Amino acid sequence: MGVRVPNPSEFTPASFFDSIGKEHTFYFQVRLSTGLGIIAQEINECGKPFGYEFSIMQHPDAPANEVYSELITKIKKGLGVLRVAQSYF
Repeated sequence: MGVRVPNPSEFTPASFFDSIGKEHTFYFQVRLSTGLGIIAQEINECGKPFGYEFSIMQHPDAPANEVYSELITKIKKGLGVLRVAQSYF
């Protein structure tokens, strides 16, 4: 196909703060199928996904650094929203 598959090691873990100041560290996975996808997940001490997960899919020819940049914007926007959980007593 001539499509350059980005190496996941190009995307080192990145940390961001949510709307209440809690830090979240994301690890990235790259997927190439009908498009170029990048998934950002929080990983617990056991290596399992937990917490927030964000992803983005673009055309397979899209420059990986641009797709990554769009994902970072999506993460920041998502973490900036305060979520309130309802509880029952």
